[in-house]
Amino acid sequence: MRLLFLSITFPLPLSNGNKLRTWALLKALAQEGHEVTLLAFQQPTEASLVDETQVRTVCTDLKLVPLSWSNLSTTSDVTGRLRTLMTGHPYAVERFASDTMRGRIHAYLEKGHFSAIVSDVFMAVNLPEITPPMILNNENVEYVILRRYLNRERNPAKLIYAWLEYKKMKRWEQEVGNRSVVGMACSEVDQAILKVLCPSLPVVLVPNIYEADTAPMDTNEELATVLFQGGMDWYPNRDGVEFFVKEILPHLRDLTPAVKFLVAGRDPANWLKRFSHVPDVSFVSANDATEMRGVASKATLCVVPLRVGSGTRFKILEAASLAKAIVSTRTGAEGLGFVHGKDIVLVDEPRRFAQAVAALLANPSERTILGTAARARVRKYYSLHALRQSVTQALSVVDKRAQVPRQSAVGV
Repeated sequence: MRLLFLSITFPLPLSNGNKLRTWALLKALAQEGHEVTLLAFQQPTEASLVDETQVRTVCTDLKLVPLSWSNLSTTSDVTGRLRTLMTGHPYAVERFASDTMRGRIHAYLEKGHFSAIVSDVFMAVNLPEITPPMILNNENVEYVILRRYLNRERNPAKLIYAWLEYKKMKRWEQEVGNRSVVGMACSEVDQAILKVLCPSLPVVLVPNIYEADTAPMDTNEELATVLFQGGMDWYPNRDGVEFFVKEILPHLRDLTPAVKFLVAGRDPANWLKRFSHVPDVSFVSANDATEMRGVASKATLCVVPLRVGSGTRFKILEAASLAKAIVSTRTGAEGLGFVHGKDIVLVDEPRRFAQAVAALLANPSERTILGTAARARVRKYYSLHALRQSVTQALSVVDKRAQVPRQSAVGV
């Protein structure tokens, strides 16, 4: 097939979940023999980091469109948010609306025949009303993240605004889903949600993956170091860190006084400074997958104390690929199929979470058993081979559908 793949970010370096999923999909499509044209946004601040050479090995064509878009978790952008209050589009989508991108898409569709377009719910805002069949790429179900955020927010003004965004995002995801010929969900949980949201949409499980065989194995663990992996430019990660430091760590110190809590990732707004007064809580910058693996390989164990989110967590796949014992909330491990007591420990209540971490810190053999089982699960279910099979299944749905342009109110 000839595919036009639309992405909100250039996939390399691998610095966040969106890039990891995009890069894996591009490689899987190329290995299955498809011709892929990548059309992606590029943040001006990332221009110096872009090296197109590796991406061109899996894409037949590549074009980047500069766009400076605001991060939902680190910038307020009051003007932009107010502007979208009276529109049908959620702010999270409207920030990716681009006349330049629309022009690029139109030019590609005019000059060449594509079997299908691969797009997420954000890039769909730039699509014309009539296009080749659309494959909906779901990294998350976005409205679910907002619904869970509503359960945590206490500020009345933010609560009202988030509720409006939630309603608009759910409606938008439904519209985009109804326009698509097949959806690619990253987990069975998201697959079930999308089937309820869009009953007529075939939804194929196309998992997030982590290539465990390429991960270095460093057994030189640092004593009693508990690691959280994730960028502080993402609200669910910030909420998880705050939950751990304020509600879990005090109980953990009572059980393991020497424990150290390390956060690794991006902290562009220096949000973690608020915990600088807390003993043995530290941050290390890890801006891509290679740096993160180096940090994670030395941790005693990894924690995922998330209370907000959708999709699946690459941080769990990454830790598991290094055979690390993992303690997570159920929301944190949602959608991955890891089994409590076999290849992960799942706990939601703060005191019990602390007890689980302390028990593993004191028991190296149990950590080894859990970590080994977790690594085996990643090898079996979250490999590039598994992704290639699921992508082929999704594309077979396109093959079965008549190659007739579809009309929709989505776009401009």
